[in-house]
Order: sequence, then C-alpha cells, then structure tokens
Amino acid sequence: PPIVAGDGTSVSFHLMHFSDHGGFTGSEVDPIIITDSPGDFMPKDWEAQLAQMMAELLAKEREAQLAGEEGDPDLNEKIEAIVNTFFIKVIAPMLPRIMSDCSYAEANVSKVLSWARNVILLGMDEAFSKEVQTVMDATVAGAHNCWLEAIEPCVDQASPTFARVVQMARMNQLIGGSPDVYDPWREDIQCDGTCDWLDDVTALNLEYSFSWQQSGSDEYGGSGDVDRSWNAQAALPLSQKYDTTIQFRASTDSGDPVTASYHVDDVYTSEYGSRTTTGIDEINRVSLSVTFDTSACTYDASFHIEVRAVTTDEQGTPSEHNLTVGTANIKDHSAASGSLGETASLPHQQEAADGSSYFSNGWDDAAHVLIQSGLGTANVSWILEPVMDP
Repeated sequence: PPIVAGDGTSVSFHLMHFSDHGGFTGSEVDPIIITDSPGDFMPKDWEAQLAQMMAELLAKEREAQLAGEEGDPDLNEKIEAIVNTFFIKVIAPMLPRIMSDCSYAEANVSKVLSWARNVILLGMDEAFSKEVQTVMDATVAGAHNCWLEAIEPCVDQASPTFARVVQMARMNQLIGGSPDVYDPWREDIQCDGTCDWLDDVTALNLEYSFSWQQSGSDEYGGSGDVDRSWNAQAALPLSQKYDTTIQFRASTDSGDPVTASYHVDDVYTSEYGSRTTTGIDEINRVSLSVTFDTSACTYDASFHIEVRAVTTDEQGTPSEHNLTVGTANIKDHSAASGSLGETASLPHQQEAADGSSYFSNGWDDAAHVLIQSGLGTANVSWILEPVMDP
C-alpha cells in the first residue's frame, strides 16, 4: 500500500517503476503527495493524479528547455514509472470486465487502447510489450463477446437489430478478426423460422419503457391531462416449461430483483379548480412476464406496475391511494426472428380490436375524462436478450 505520512490527511507514495514490477521505488526526499484520505484509491483517483503528475513533469521540462537550462536527467525513468503505475492502477483492473461486459467494453475500450498507443508513441513498446499484448488480448476478447451477444439467438436480416450485427462484425474485423467468422450473412447464424433456440434459454434480460400522455375534455366542461411513464430492467428467469409453453417471469411479490422507476403527473381541471395526482416514489408491485407458444413460435407479454400516488383536491386536501401507472399486454408477437423487442404505440384496452395488443391503466379524475374524448395510445418499448446455457 502507499506509505502514509504527515498528519494523516495526505498520502506519500513512490511511483511503481517498471523494472521493479510493482515494488515502490523513488526519492525519499521528494515523494509524490496525494491530498485527501489515505484510504484505498479508486482507479479514477489514480487516473486523475497520474495525469496531473505527467502534465506537471512535462511542463517543468518545457520550462527548462525554454530557459536554456538542463532538463531532468531522470525524465524518461519518471515517465516510464508513471506509465507503469497507470497500467497497474487504472488499465489492468478494467480488462476483466471489458472481456465479459459488452456495454462496459464499448464505453472503455478506447481508454485502454489509448494507453497502449501512447506507450508506442513514447517509444516504450519494447519495455511494455507484455502489458500492451494484455490490453490487445482483452480488447479482442471483448469485441468477440459483443459479437456473440449481437447474434443471439439468431440473425434476422430484416430486423432493426441487424445493424448491430453488422457493426460488431466490422469492429472485430478492424482489430484483426477473420471476415469468415465475423460475417453477418453466415448461413449458420441466420434465423430458421423456428423456436428451437428457446430450449437453451435460462432467462431473458428485459429493458422496458412505457409512456402515456393524453389530454381531453368531457361534456361538463372538465378537462383531463394525463402524463405517466415508467421504466424497468430485470432478469426474467425461466418459470414454466410445459409442452409448447415456456414462460419467463419476474415479480417483486416473489422477491425477484427488479429495477424500476415511474412518473405520474395527472391534472383534472373544472370550474371549481384543479385536482392533481402525482407519484410519491413508492412502488407497490412490479410484474413482468413473457410466455412463448413454441407451436406457433410467438409470445405474449405482460408488463405491469402498481405504485402509491397522492391526489390533491381543489381545497388542497391530499389523499394517498394505489395506482396502476400503466400495464402493457403484448399479443402474438413473432419469436421466429432474432428480434425479441419492439417500439410500438398501443391502443387502450377499451378501444383495441379483439386479440390485439393493448394497454390499460388505473383511474383518477383526469383519466376518467378521457373515456369520453379518447384514451389515445401509449408508447412502449421492450428489448429481450436471451441468456443461453453455456
């Protein structure tokens, strides 16, 4: 660990020199000082401190050159030490997650590659050849993992997700991957119109959003403005597998981990004033289910949330109650393609055709007005990512 010095409000430490492979070396007379807590530092803390140290080191060298003075004879050694410490404290901890988490890889691979590129520009690629190779290996593994995610469960060239497949193919080819392997049109990865791939699925990762905004008036001169939305992310584990039915389900009632948030801002206005209904950031229940019919290769889905809300009447008196923000019921969606998601505008249950997808809602004064003037549509979006048996 760093060497704690002074009054406990700062930390003195010496840069890790490459030749010492992790040993602390440097000047006891002139240590590097990091202000704040002497506890463990996060990678971003190290990154900021080391970047500042490098900038100060180079600035002093430029000042010496401009003044016609001799530069620091240990400049190269100090730069090498900073580069090495940056790898150990910032770059190396990122590499395992880059290899296994595609979203993290896409957000951070440029940083690790930038470190490797700077090593080469500094002429230190021979000294850091092992570390540079470790970075490249992790980048290749991360890109391959993104490719595998993009082609699961299969590739549907007519789906909007095909653009993602092409993107991942190009990325892998750019870093040296074989065009024969990373080929979006490979016959063996194309969807075949069946649901056989479901046999290997153990869970579905869901990202879902719901939005309903609608205004209207009634015959008594009252007006209603409804503004509701909610979002959820969850892993839906396999809950039922019988004959041609395969169901994946997650519910807060069952203790399943679900991340959700919501917004409610409904206003009913009449000649007597306004009544408002708003959320109070308390969720009672979230239920998310997807049920496949393998005989037809389709699925139904239901996404539901019930929350606590408060209605404030014309006199300013609040009243708490339960409220269903909105429930989406998806009917007979094709599962034969590689696209297990969609963005859709759903009609209300009272206005939808028999057998079609629809949304429903909990009622307040503003929503009741819309029964006369029209309940409109809700915009919903869902993405289902299959989790396959290894």
